[in-house]
Amino acid sequence: MNFKLITISILLSLNASMAFAQTPLLNPEKIRNRVKTEKLLYIMSHEKDSAGYTALEYRLDGDTLMAGEEVEAVYNGINIYEKLSSTFNLDSAEMVEAELFMKFGENTLNFNGKWLEGGAIAIKYNTLDSLITDSGENHIERFQSLFVLPRLIHESDSIITYRQFNPTDLQFRSITATPLGQTEISSSLGMFTCAILQLQGGVAVQKLFVDITSHRIVRIEIPHQSWVYDLIGINSN
Repeated sequence: MNFKLITISILLSLNASMAFAQTPLLNPEKIRNRVKTEKLLYIMSHEKDSAGYTALEYRLDGDTLMAGEEVEAVYNGINIYEKLSSTFNLDSAEMVEAELFMKFGENTLNFNGKWLEGGAIAIKYNTLDSLITDSGENHIERFQSLFVLPRLIHESDSIITYRQFNPTDLQFRSITATPLGQTEISSSLGMFTCAILQLQGGVAVQKLFVDITSHRIVRIEIPHQSWVYDLIGINSN
């Protein structure tokens, strides 16, 4: 994991007017119908050994989706902690803000990003304050890309491509979501018929198994790194 401070140029004037970047793939109607206010708990395993836990939290408040991820794990003897929050405006289908704190051993990363007109992001990244933008089409923030979008597109038989912004390294990447059919997943919560989506082009290739009934992500596999995340708890309070 790379925690080097990334030097970037100011690509847009700092007096850019306040607005947000539209993300058409994040369909507001589907979000309202499929993403409930709840917390999902996953057990993480690495090479079949228990390595930690991940919690995904979704909260709908009027026209705002506030979602986040909290991770506690051990990798190669190093403690990892990550907490990410992401805010999306359903009324305008636009990203608003994201915050991230990560600790990897003794290294820490702090990020705050506010989305501006034309897709620019006003960022604070450790000691760096700047403004960044993507030369490609409209992008989706990493949490929304990995943990919201698959819940909206898993029925599609078509390959979908989009741009992803990753706040851990400030990089924009082209992601391809490829449907790989369906499978049955057995878990501590029961049997699920899941659509399989492979996401490629990010930091690592990932396979997401999305329950076709509840639209929840039941399993995540990162094959090349031997990581597996299995859903073990649902808290809707």
